[in-house]
Amino acid sequence: MKEDDEDREKDDELSERLAEWRAPARPQQLDARVAASFRGAMDPPAWRRLWHARITVPVPVAAVLLIALLAASGLAFRASGRESGGTKPSAGSGLAELRPLEEIRIRVTEARKEAQ
Repeated sequence: MKEDDEDREKDDELSERLAEWRAPARPQQLDARVAASFRGAMDPPAWRRLWHARITVPVPVAAVLLIALLAASGLAFRASGRESGGTKPSAGSGLAELRPLEEIRIRVTEARKEAQ
């Protein structure tokens, strides 16, 4: 019990001193320095804001957009196949019009060595 009495006396003494204490006056430039520091930390350059930008999209919406993108690309791929004639070979293209050569002539020449 003796320790509790000592602690209470110290608490009372501390409370009295804290009641008497007054904070020192703040410097006049403190507000300006704090505001400038805050603006510097909270207002990064535009390129940094763009680099760290986020667009949050719920997962179901992202899934629907992905399916729509895949469907649109599939339809575009099919449409481009139809425009070029589909599976039928067009005139002048493909292997259907290739014929074997009647005669093969091979000519071998020596490469000239350049004068050094």
